[in-house]
Amino acid sequence: MSQQHHLQHNIYQLLEAGFTNLYVTSKFQEAIKCFDHILQNIDANNIEALYHKGVTLYVMAQFNETIQIQDRVLSLDPNYYWAYVIKGNALNEQGEFKLAMETFQKCINLTGENFDVVFNASGNCFFLQENYERALTTYNRAIELSLKNFTLNHIHQDDVIHRQIQQDQELSNLLLSNNVNNNSNDLMIDSLDLNSLSLAQQHIVNRYKELKWSGTCLTMLNKGLTLICSHKFYEALQCFVKIVNVTHALVNNYSTTTATNQQQNNCHFSILRNLQAHSSMNVNKIKNNRLLAYDNRTAYCIAYSGIAIICEALASPLFKNHSSNCNDNNIMKDDEEEEEDNQEFYLTLSKCFFQVAQQLVEDERMKRELLYFKGEGLRKIRDHKEGINCFTKGLELNPKEVRSMIGLGRVYMEMKNYKLSRFYFQRIIDTTNHEHPMAVQFLRELKTQVPIPTERMMNNLIDISFNFQ
Repeated sequence: MSQQHHLQHNIYQLLEAGFTNLYVTSKFQEAIKCFDHILQNIDANNIEALYHKGVTLYVMAQFNETIQIQDRVLSLDPNYYWAYVIKGNALNEQGEFKLAMETFQKCINLTGENFDVVFNASGNCFFLQENYERALTTYNRAIELSLKNFTLNHIHQDDVIHRQIQQDQELSNLLLSNNVNNNSNDLMIDSLDLNSLSLAQQHIVNRYKELKWSGTCLTMLNKGLTLICSHKFYEALQCFVKIVNVTHALVNNYSTTTATNQQQNNCHFSILRNLQAHSSMNVNKIKNNRLLAYDNRTAYCIAYSGIAIICEALASPLFKNHSSNCNDNNIMKDDEEEEEDNQEFYLTLSKCFFQVAQQLVEDERMKRELLYFKGEGLRKIRDHKEGINCFTKGLELNPKEVRSMIGLGRVYMEMKNYKLSRFYFQRIIDTTNHEHPMAVQFLRELKTQVPIPTERMMNNLIDISFNFQ
C-alpha cells in the first residue's frame, strides 16, 4: 500500500470513529479527538473532518466556534451547502436572526429550493422570533420537499421492506417506480384499494406510507410545538401522533394507531387512549435503537412531551373551549356533565406521557432539547411554575443557552415579575456580547412596566396615606 493510500485509509478510519462517537454514541469529546487527529496530523484542510467537527461543536452548544469552523469549510468549498445550515443554526441560537436568514438563503440559492433541511432551519428562525405564521408556512414547505424527494434508498439497507418488495413483483412495480420528483405514483398508492391486496401486502403498503414521512420527524416536531404556541392543540396532536407512527414503522412495528384513528373519525379520546395503551411497551424498542437515526429517536422522545402538554392544556379551564377550533366536526366534544372526569382523564394521561418522554431520554443533548421544548410548551399554556423549572434545568446543563434565558424572561414577564424578567434579558446580551433583538425588544417593553408592589411597599404606602390624612 502506497503512503497516499495509507493516509487515506487512516482518514477513513478516523472519520468513521468520529461519526460513531458523534451520531451514534454521543461521545462528543471523543468525536472531536478523531477529527482533530486528521486536521492536526494528516490534512489540515480536510473538509469532512472540519465540517463534522463543526457539527460536534454545535451540538455541544459552542456556537461561536461552530461559526468559525463552518466559515473555514465554506472558504475551502463555497458549495458545501450543509455548512450553511449548521452555521445558520448557530447564528440562530445566538439570536443573530438576520445573518442566519442570509446564510440559509445562500444555501437555498445553491440547492434550487429542493433541500428540505434548510427550510426546517429557516422555520426555527421564525419560531424563535415568535413569528408562528411564517414558521408554519416554512415548516410545511420543508415537509412537502421531504415527501417529494423520498425514495426507498432513504431507508436503512437492512430493513426488511427491501426484501419484501423484491420478492413481490406486484409491489415492486407499485413502489419501486416511485422515483425522485415524480409523485404520480404516490397518487396511485394513496388511491389504492387495499382490499385488493393480501393482508401481507397491505401491511407493506401501510409501512411504506409511514416510512415516506421518516425524513420529516424533526420538522413535524417543530411544527407541533408551533401549533401548541398558537393554541391549535388538535393539529399539534396530529403532528406528534404521526411521529409516533412513523417511528413504529421504522422499527418494523407498524402501529394500529393510524387505522384506529380513521375508524374513530379522529376522535382525540381514542387517539390518546391508544397511545397510552402502547407507549410503555415501545420504550425499550426505540431507546438507543441504532437502526433508527438519532434525530428520529429524539423526535419520538419529545413528541410524547408534546402530547402530554396538549393533555394538560385540555384539562385546563383556560382552554376548555378550544375543541371548537378544530376543523373536524366529528371530533367528540366534552359533555359538560363529564367535564370533571375529563379533566382527571387528561391530567392522568399528561403525567403518563411526560414519564414516557423522560424514560426515552438517552443523553444530555436529548435532555436539553426535551427541557426546552417542554418549557416553551408549558409557558404557552400558562403553566408558569413548571415552565420555569424546565428552563432553569436547561440552563444548569448549558449556562449559555439563550433560548432558555428568553423562556425565563418571557415567563417572568407574563407573571409581572419584571425584575427577574429584566435580569434574564440582560443576561442574554451579556452572554452573546451583541444586541440580541429579542432581548432588546423586551427590555424596551419592560421600561414601561411598573413593578408589582410587595407587601412591604404596600405597608409603606398605607403609612404615607395615613400621614396625609
